[in-house]
Amino acid sequence: MTNMTFAKAVAEVIEGAVAKEFEKANGVVLTGIEVRSEDSNVATVIYIDKMIEEGLTVDEVAEKVSELAKEKAKPSIDTSVFTDKDFVTEHLRARLYNKSTNAEVFRSAEKYGFEDLIIVPYIENVIENGSVRINNALLDGLGMTADEVLDIAEENSRQAVKVQTMAEIMAEMMGMELPMDDDAPQMHVVTNDTKAFGAYAIIPMLNYFKDKFPKGFAVLPSSVHEVIVVETDDPTLDNMVQEVNDTQVQVEEQLSNHAYRFVA
Repeated sequence: MTNMTFAKAVAEVIEGAVAKEFEKANGVVLTGIEVRSEDSNVATVIYIDKMIEEGLTVDEVAEKVSELAKEKAKPSIDTSVFTDKDFVTEHLRARLYNKSTNAEVFRSAEKYGFEDLIIVPYIENVIENGSVRINNALLDGLGMTADEVLDIAEENSRQAVKVQTMAEIMAEMMGMELPMDDDAPQMHVVTNDTKAFGAYAIIPMLNYFKDKFPKGFAVLPSSVHEVIVVETDDPTLDNMVQEVNDTQVQVEEQLSNHAYRFVA
């Protein structure tokens, strides 16, 4: 039985449920159950691939999906916001993805030195912790061009950059100051103020790091949420990125399997 066949069986058990496949970043396709309640126009999607891998039965998955759908249910949203140019303009943000990601509206990041990445505009905070990817239909409703939306998304994202050294992050986690070794290679974590989908923040920070590290630096694509800048050109960096992706980062959250080098 395929995951989709299994999902359809689960959906038959849950009132108002529909089985669907959802294409995520990097070509990843997840099997989900979309559950709609009568008092909300926002569907809740629960992905079930891992539940299937764990060997749960149709009834067990249905019960779990029903519980999670109730926990994660979102209130209705006013769909008129998608044609409200002022609202959209305020909430546009840019995300960085691998170019294998399917997106109708995007801009290549090659001119910035990231030849296999693309910039994708999203409307953030449409609902709590919810976002909507800009597509051609939304562009038509707004009466805006792709370039206009991308320019605004990039500018908005430039205002939300967060950069910390690895030592500063460790000090925060441990609740104490740590001694600094000025001679050790410096590592900086670059993200946004929410630390979610913040990898784009490296783009407005490139000139900063070019000034800080005049001999050159490398960008490690940690995930779609953040990148790490290192003051070194260690030849093993590509292997390091690949190993981290293989063991710690979900496929749909990976940026690429290699480091990006900026040499003076």
